[in-house]
Parts: sequence; structure tokens; C-alpha cells
Amino acid sequence: MRIDRFSFGKIIIDGKEYNTDVFITGNSVEEKESSHTITKDDIDKALIENPDIIIIGMGTTGMVRIPEEIRDIVAKNKIELVEGKTSQAIEDFNKLRGKNKIVAIFHLTC
Repeated sequence: MRIDRFSFGKIIIDGKEYNTDVFITGNSVEEKESSHTITKDDIDKALIENPDIIIIGMGTTGMVRIPEEIRDIVAKNKIELVEGKTSQAIEDFNKLRGKNKIVAIFHLTC
């Protein structure tokens, strides 16, 4: 799976366009309700996949918040957390894909 393009409010993954936040696991993409906070439900869903890395695209200006509780859960499970503005997180995703088991959450707006 490869992310082809991203712009405010739009992401193209393997040629398919999405206009909502997305949750990527393995070879599947699920549209996600837009939120400015990563929740315990988000992380619980990610942990089911037993990833090596969780990548979080925090929006074009980095407005998404990752509570300390979430950071603690990720660290306790010995999973690497890669976070940043969505454009950078997408670059990281494309660079790391295929080499690691990745779960990614991308916020597409602010």
C-alpha cells in the first residue's frame, strides 16, 4: 500500500481518494470520524494488529493531540510512535512500509 498524494482534506491511497480521516492497518483503509484527539479506542484498535510502529499524522498544522495516557500505552507495549504533521507522517509511512508492521492514523485537515 502506498500513499500517492495528500492535500488539505484529501488523501489518495493506491489510486483511491478519501476525504475523511483514515485508519490504515495492513492492506486495508478505513475512513475514520474526524477528531483532534487520539483516543484510547483508536489505540486499542491499533493494538489488535500488533504493530511495530504506529504513525500518526496530526493534520496540516499539527493540531491533533495525543494524550499522555495514549503515549504510555504505546510505550508499555514497546511500539514505536512516529508522529508529525500529516505531510511528514505520510513520507514516513511510505519510507517505512513493507519493512515494518505499521498502523497509521491520518488527520486530513487542520
